Amino acid sequence: MNIIYVARIDEDYSLDLGVAKKINGQISALEALYCNVDYLRIKNKKIMLNDIELKEIKYRRLAYRHLYNSIKRINNQFDAAYLRYVRADYFFLKTIKLLYKRGVKVIVEIPTYPYITEINKKTVRGILEIFIDNIITRLLKKYVFKISTTSKYEEIFGIETIKINNGIDMNSFPLKNKSNHDTTKVIKLIGIGNLARWHGYDRIIKGMFEYYKENVDINIEFYIVGEGNEKVNLEKLTHDLNMQKYVHFLGVKTGTELDNIFDEMDIGVSSLALFRAGGGHDPIKSKEFLARGIPIILAYQDLLIDMSLPYVFFEEESNSPIDMKKIIEKYKKVRTIDSEEIRNYSIKNLSWENQMKKVIKVLER
Repeated sequence: MNIIYVARIDEDYSLDLGVAKKINGQISALEALYCNVDYLRIKNKKIMLNDIELKEIKYRRLAYRHLYNSIKRINNQFDAAYLRYVRADYFFLKTIKLLYKRGVKVIVEIPTYPYITEINKKTVRGILEIFIDNIITRLLKKYVFKISTTSKYEEIFGIETIKINNGIDMNSFPLKNKSNHDTTKVIKLIGIGNLARWHGYDRIIKGMFEYYKENVDINIEFYIVGEGNEKVNLEKLTHDLNMQKYVHFLGVKTGTELDNIFDEMDIGVSSLALFRAGGGHDPIKSKEFLARGIPIILAYQDLLIDMSLPYVFFEEESNSPIDMKKIIEKYKKVRTIDSEEIRNYSIKNLSWENQMKKVIKVLER
């Protein structure tokens, strides 16, 4: 099966790094399922088809226009198109129409639904974005074959859904090496991503503040990797609570540098406040942490992960501080579990290949 994957992201833009990693995992999975995949996206403000540069652009926000014009010039015969959704505009609709007219089955992935809570409705730009999106999405039913989504909805915009969960590309997440620090004296937590309110990292920082009010035998440190709108708020909270000694902001890290950081980490912090985004999310970080062989803290029911596993630390979804004493007690019970055991669980249960099989099955009907 020949598939074109279209994404309005820039692989070299810091805020798109996580999404780019997910897409590459999906493409690797499709190729493992014997599909031929052409990947159309932006890389360092250049429209790229696989490794071929098609055009240089000035503005990322006009990407759909350039992607549409690029598809017009591509003569490859595709059985299906897989488009990652980032708010609709006129050229998004034209792209789907063009593919539909060529006899291509169009699948649109909506990674978060509903997504209106992610748009700032207090700005002119946000209001205009919602207005245009509402118009365009009403027209999609005629041209879109299916919508793939991690949400629970049977239909979106009147279009039948394919329910998938966020998986991982195991090759992208090496097993962590044994850390050099003594976990009976210090436990290191890591949060990573395009920092947003629904990650709930403030709950960890506030929990640490409460924890350090008393004399403690074990120190807790929190390392935050990434950039995003929430970073300023987290930095201010850290300063206001005088937690700078224990909360560290590392910025964007990738590749070997990121792997080296993970070697020293003991627990991964996944999303702790998804309700702030209105629901509909399926965080991928929890799977990535397990793939690297470390326990996780999360405050939602992950549909792919066995929530009864001893190294899955479930917290109630709220705004309240995380009780760090309880986290320490949970960690003490799993400290001796080998990282390879956690990774092996991931290999068997959390791969992208298992998820993209669902898409291929529907396309082959």
